[in-house]
Parts: sequence; C-alpha cells; structure tokens
Amino acid sequence: MIEKLEILIKSCNTLEEIVNAFFDVVEGTKGEVEYVAGTLPAIYMQLGCKFMLVHSTELEDGEFYQISMDVHLDAEDKVYPYDHKLYDENDGDLRKYILESDLFAVLKNMVILDVDVYDAET
Repeated sequence: MIEKLEILIKSCNTLEEIVNAFFDVVEGTKGEVEYVAGTLPAIYMQLGCKFMLVHSTELEDGEFYQISMDVHLDAEDKVYPYDHKLYDENDGDLRKYILESDLFAVLKNMVILDVDVYDAET
C-alpha cells in the first residue's frame, strides 16, 4: 500500500487530490484512520500547520501497521483551528467530513511545502 500511495501522491497538485489519493489507497481495508489538521498544539513540539492522515491496521500479534501521510502547509505564521478525529469503518465517511469541513476550505488554498509518506509497525 505504501508504494501505491507514494506513486499517487507524486501526481497530485492539490490538497484535495492528496486526500483522495490516501483514501483511495486505504479504501476497503479494515482499521482506523486518524485525522489531524490545523496548527498543531504544543504537545506535538512542532511548529506550523499540518494536515495528517494515518491508517492503522491491527496485526495478529497485537501490534499495528500504520501508513502515515503528513502534508506540511505554508500558514504564513497564522494560527488555524486544530481538528482531530479517529474513525473506523463503522463511523461514517471521514473523507466526506474532511472535504466538507470549514477548516479544509481554508487549508486547501495554502501552499503545500512538503508531503511525507511513511509506514511503521508499533
């Protein structure tokens, strides 16, 4: 899945395309998707505005396999609302929630500085 996401991201020009690429890759797989967006609280010890999606799948040994996507946005030193949701396949359509949110309406117009895609076992 990680390779497919990396390939799709390379052809994306907008935040909406990036979000759709992530959900297209994880669609139909079991697990949870965590969504974080806006100016990060101090607990993250990172500056700036980010848009993050993480798909977690529980493995047989109780560990989790995660695919993460971090989009760094140019907030021009402004502070934006922080939004955080954790969804599983029974919670509804997270993609729709994100794309229709007031926060996304603002973030989608920002300059994308960088996109990091990575996986891990926890």
